[in-house]
Amino acid sequence: MRNLKGQFTKGYKQIVSEETKRKLSLANKGKKHSEETKRKISLAGLGRKRSKESIEKTASKLRGKKRKPFSEEWKSNISKGNLGKKLSFRQKEIALQNIRQYNFKLGKDHPNWKGGITQLRNKHSLTDIRYKNWRKAVFERDDYICQQCKARNGNGKEIYLEAHHIKEWVDYPELRFELSNGLTLCNFCHNKTKNPSKWVERKRNADKGKSICETM
Repeated sequence: MRNLKGQFTKGYKQIVSEETKRKLSLANKGKKHSEETKRKISLAGLGRKRSKESIEKTASKLRGKKRKPFSEEWKSNISKGNLGKKLSFRQKEIALQNIRQYNFKLGKDHPNWKGGITQLRNKHSLTDIRYKNWRKAVFERDDYICQQCKARNGNGKEIYLEAHHIKEWVDYPELRFELSNGLTLCNFCHNKTKNPSKWVERKRNADKGKSICETM
């Protein structure tokens, strides 16, 4: 609501009917903000903090609802945007508060829990000299080349290589340091072996003879 000078009256809440809301929603459907408008909205929101009541109200509306699956392009953009970023102490503190407040499942209660294999793996990987020697031997045998996409370091390209266990570390303890059970893979190809359902076919792999690892 505006006063006689045409200024908005602070604190006044206009009551809008559901029918009006629906019409406004349809009228704005498909419209996109300009870059200048986005910048102004961003600046206007700087420093503002939402109340706990507001956060809880939004969360209660979303609980139990299934969101639309994210596109592969969206996932790729988010992944690239977060590369190299580390959480600050404050961000970690907020994350822990959210976990406690909304009772997120951790550890044994999480649906992806596999019996604590991460601790087992990390313990041996970081301290056992046999693992370091095995990893080095795998790299040397494969000439420091990813055996999946044939990517390697050099010519201004930095490829992170990892030693992959063909038969899993946890299920085959007797093969953990067996050279024949190792394979040199780049980080991208290695992640694909861990979560094959989350990685799309690399269409760019055949484009101009380049691998996806070289174009990332």
